[in-house]
Amino acid sequence: MWWKDHEAYFKDQRSELSQNSNYDEKAWALNKRLISSGNIRVRGSQSGLFPIMILYPDATPYQTPHVFLLEEPLTQAEVDQVTSAPSSTDAFHLAIQKKKIYFTRHQNVEGMLCILETDDLHSEQAEVVSVGDIINRVMEWCRGTLTGEFPLDTNEFELIQHFHKHAKDLNFIISDAFFDLTIINGDFYFEQMTALSRTLFYGAGIAGEAENGVSSYSFGSRNLLDSTLQTSAEEWFSEKEIVQKGLQAGTLIKGRWWSLNSEPNLVIDKQTFLDLFRDEAGKVSESWLRELEPLLKRASAHFFIGIRYPSRKGELEWSFFRFVRTGEASPLLDLGPLDVHELRDRIDLYDVEAIFSENMTEEKFHIRNRGRVSRKDLKDQKITFFGLGALGSTLALQFSKAGVGYLNLFDKDMVHAHNLVRHQASLSWITMPKTRALRGMVAEQNPFVFAREWPPCSVYLLDNESWRVLSGCQTAISSIADDNVEAYMNELAISENTTMYYVRALRGGKAARIFRVIPGTDACKECLAHYFAEGHPDFIDIPEDSALPVITNECNNPIRPASAADLELISSLTSRLVLEELQKETPGEANHWVWTTEEIEGLDYDQASPFRLHQRSLKPHSLCRLCAGTKIRSVRIYGDVAESILSQSSTAAPAETGGILVGYLKHGIMYITGASDSGPHSTECPDLFVRDNQHCQAYLDQIETETGRKIRYAGEWHSHPCAAYEPSQTDIKSLKDIANQRHYAVEEAVSIIISENKELGVTIHQKDGSYKRFAAVIVPGSYAETNPSLDPLSQAVVEKERT
Repeated sequence: MWWKDHEAYFKDQRSELSQNSNYDEKAWALNKRLISSGNIRVRGSQSGLFPIMILYPDATPYQTPHVFLLEEPLTQAEVDQVTSAPSSTDAFHLAIQKKKIYFTRHQNVEGMLCILETDDLHSEQAEVVSVGDIINRVMEWCRGTLTGEFPLDTNEFELIQHFHKHAKDLNFIISDAFFDLTIINGDFYFEQMTALSRTLFYGAGIAGEAENGVSSYSFGSRNLLDSTLQTSAEEWFSEKEIVQKGLQAGTLIKGRWWSLNSEPNLVIDKQTFLDLFRDEAGKVSESWLRELEPLLKRASAHFFIGIRYPSRKGELEWSFFRFVRTGEASPLLDLGPLDVHELRDRIDLYDVEAIFSENMTEEKFHIRNRGRVSRKDLKDQKITFFGLGALGSTLALQFSKAGVGYLNLFDKDMVHAHNLVRHQASLSWITMPKTRALRGMVAEQNPFVFAREWPPCSVYLLDNESWRVLSGCQTAISSIADDNVEAYMNELAISENTTMYYVRALRGGKAARIFRVIPGTDACKECLAHYFAEGHPDFIDIPEDSALPVITNECNNPIRPASAADLELISSLTSRLVLEELQKETPGEANHWVWTTEEIEGLDYDQASPFRLHQRSLKPHSLCRLCAGTKIRSVRIYGDVAESILSQSSTAAPAETGGILVGYLKHGIMYITGASDSGPHSTECPDLFVRDNQHCQAYLDQIETETGRKIRYAGEWHSHPCAAYEPSQTDIKSLKDIANQRHYAVEEAVSIIISENKELGVTIHQKDGSYKRFAAVIVPGSYAETNPSLDPLSQAVVEKERT
């Protein structure tokens, strides 16, 4: 018994109960439990006595005393009976026989008050509440029943917690669409979220009347795993055939809702619910019944009603109810409106159940992340995940839960049974592509995140179209752990000016290496190879554990041992580092992290300490071919430009021809948007070409004027109709001179040479005469077809995602 183990607390409680000036104790007893009954005194302009009973539960002092509101204080005999009850349940039922319901907040259906919060996260000790604090709180609540001004608290007001009957087979998830203030009443729609959860329904939207009498609708997010209706908002609310089928099948729920001007009092049963819709005469409002008349006429087995109201915090809240027919009623012929008395008789044939509902608006959904990750900062971020194995699948779900808005998912493999011991997927995803599994899991966990599944082709990452994946993507994370693939991705990310994070588990998951590559700022993967080769002290070498063998090798894809616990730790560490970087205005200095759980033999400084994260800052290496040199890291040629210069080359053959190139540089990518012809006064011979300078200058002037100098001179193009596309010594010298001459206003000159096989050779030429070759990447369409205010490729990706 608790009072024997906590004697000092017991004495304090008894002293407070007998002497508190706001509580007049009438009777008390201690047997199997401690009970006190008396009156709370409310003083002031409005005063009164409020009978209560205080019951100390078996878990006292770790559980706060229960306070019941009564019709009158218990007598000593009644107190003795309650405290002698064989169990807490028996005592509870005896206590509520004299309950009094005030029909207001923070009183449940048993009459007990729930007005004291006990969470304490600031100390290692349990929070023990004195009965004096509880009496003061109850007194303020009782005063609120007289004045209407209740004490401040943080609990949300939920009508359903007080309702006698609940629809246990239904749960509603309320979407953002339900908080559209322009609609004041009408119909609501919920659709079954997934086939696996038949009781869970998601708020598709509301339709109805605005204050100006105009019909309107608000449509919710449809980013769900299993959506009953893949149709537009207009088709939905016009109730096309597919919607009718959903209603008939029970995968779609339709109901009627109304707005209330203020928060309702406590609603506990059908009668208190109908009080919300009574007229001045105390009758259920005829106008309200008229809106339900079609359902009452049909004698529907059940129908749904919702109310929306402002809470005391000024926020909109919802409560939903199901009316279930309990009495006999035959459907009526449609012979005109029912008499109001008949309508009231019909509503009496129904009982009412409250439906559990929960807000899942974007703000409410992410509120528990607040302070560590900001949905506002992350909702427009795009992250590409290369590899969705044990590490990658965990990373993708962690970023989804954090609220990163757009996820691109890449993996060539399927989910196999042996993956499940470490992978986030379950048995239901076996034989499915890992990209499909993760897209579905993201949709189930965060409907506000868009996950895009890319084709699971085994060679997709190595073909020359994979640059499209990173276009418009701020950040990418690779957990592939394949040096060849990641070396190619390293080049790709640098050319696209995309920040990459690489994460790899080492020594069976007992260690990990994570490094960031911001092109031009951080050491890239090739730079790290140089640091490793020269034994640089800031590159921490973690040797593999020879005692851990390779388990198997799937098509040259080695599988190494590591437990889910190891890999989830590494994924969480990576997520934390990347999320912090994404929310900074400027990137941090550290760009290389090594984590170990054991001492590593051969390391003679602090890296050897176990369970530590060691960070370093490694800058681009002077010998790296990718990081040293050009500002232009990639060249994109619009399709109409490529077609034009190829056509001109064919027409002029066997003579050479050419002209100037125009375009713009953005994020290290030079977009070639146009090309001039050679001009009427050019020289075109099989082994010599000299452009018409005056003609090309006029072309350039026109382009710069039309685009406000957004499009400017970029370089030169010409054909080699009888040779390869390699630049000649004359070409190299000419382009070096262009890079050095101020009036060209370029620090690097682009050259496109068309070979005899109609191949495009792209090179970038520096002031020192050096040059670098790039792949010729063609952008479909023309610059004129895109929005010049956006990176054209990013725009294409964004538009496709929106669709």
